[in-house]
Amino acid sequence: MSGDVIVTVTLNAALHVAYATGKAADDITPISRPGYRAGGRGVTVARVLHSFGHDVLAAGLAGGASGELIIQDLARSGVPTAFTLIRGESRRFFRFADPENDGPALRFAEPGPFITTEELGRFAAEHHLVEHDINRLASWWHTDSDLGRDVESFADMSKSREAGFLAARSTESSFAEKLTKYRSAGVIP
Repeated sequence: MSGDVIVTVTLNAALHVAYATGKAADDITPISRPGYRAGGRGVTVARVLHSFGHDVLAAGLAGGASGELIIQDLARSGVPTAFTLIRGESRRFFRFADPENDGPALRFAEPGPFITTEELGRFAAEHHLVEHDINRLASWWHTDSDLGRDVESFADMSKSREAGFLAARSTESSFAEKLTKYRSAGVIP
């Protein structure tokens, strides 16, 4: 890597496990060998940025056999990683689809692992982060609400303007300003 590196952080990385199904016989549906792909929002962002030629580093937490497969898949894709290993098993998403049928795929999701304070502290120390109490950095209920949506949303500022709030600020420059501030303070890598 040369120059600036974009670091993505995925605290709840996932392993996507895909199977192709065949025709059922005697109440048994045959399936293919599994295909594995690393997932999670930060992992996906790292993979996309890498495909566009950016220097990236996918960091986060990963555990168990699923965690190893996540790291191996990213390595095969050429995406460098810096995952902190945890005791719990990284979550898995299962997808069963019949390639001969346009019907919906069956999908199943496991819950994510329990992350200990010690594991989060190790992640913070490995990346020279100042704050390792994640609850002081982000509100989980708010983040889950925003990031857990199946659809994009937008806001209409008409009522704010009618109430006299006429000033505007560039979201992109505001976001970049905050990232620079947090990075220089050691809050994010």
